Amino acid sequence: MTRKPVIGISGSRIPDIGVFAGTNHDGVNDAYVRAVAAAGGIPVILPVIRPADDSALTLVSGMIAAVDGLILSGGHDIAPSFYGKAALPELGDTWPERDAFDKMLLELAIEAKKAVLGICRGFQLINAVLGGDLLQDVSYSETDVSHHVELASSMGRHVVRMKPGTLFRDVLGAHEDTNSYHHQIVTRAGNGLTVSGQTEDGVIEAVEHIGLKLLAVQWHPEMMVPESPSMRRLFAYFISLAQSRSIS
Repeated sequence: MTRKPVIGISGSRIPDIGVFAGTNHDGVNDAYVRAVAAAGGIPVILPVIRPADDSALTLVSGMIAAVDGLILSGGHDIAPSFYGKAALPELGDTWPERDAFDKMLLELAIEAKKAVLGICRGFQLINAVLGGDLLQDVSYSETDVSHHVELASSMGRHVVRMKPGTLFRDVLGAHEDTNSYHHQIVTRAGNGLTVSGQTEDGVIEAVEHIGLKLLAVQWHPEMMVPESPSMRRLFAYFISLAQSRSIS
């Protein structure tokens, strides 16, 4: 019997405002967990480790060693200092410690040749780590892209066109109707990343680096899995990539 691949999902931290006020919960939206399980993987949530802790590298290395693939999940804005910029007024809440933790996860996963899928914030984090650039808010765009800031749901909000010759074109087809809930935008792809998909207004929505077994999307495919065969194909492909030590 083939062992199911273990997929680590980077977690976030949510303060408890109820019975256990003053404590924190580490977790993710359960859509990530259900999407991984439905695709045949074993989902495991990776709690944020403070990078300043002496044991951080050992703990995070152990996390990556224990999984076959990594999903960098959504959440806070990436701190502009992370990609060499000053903060602008429309910047949302940031969490530099999580930026550093996710960076450790990503770099260790790449070093270990583990499959990586970035989603929303994860997409932006990957791009920043690899030397790309971000627009801190859609209001700073020279064109009107405000419609990208909509409710992330199971319903499509705009069409992403996949470029010929890319993995995303092979998996999702020529175009895909995706949901949208982001106010930051990737403006320049990081080193080695191929821009795989864009909306008609030019916003980058998907990138890939096949040599690194790395895929990333700006939308939230995990929320579309119940209704979308193509999003199920995307997760199935990622699971197969995590299961394989070679590029297929």
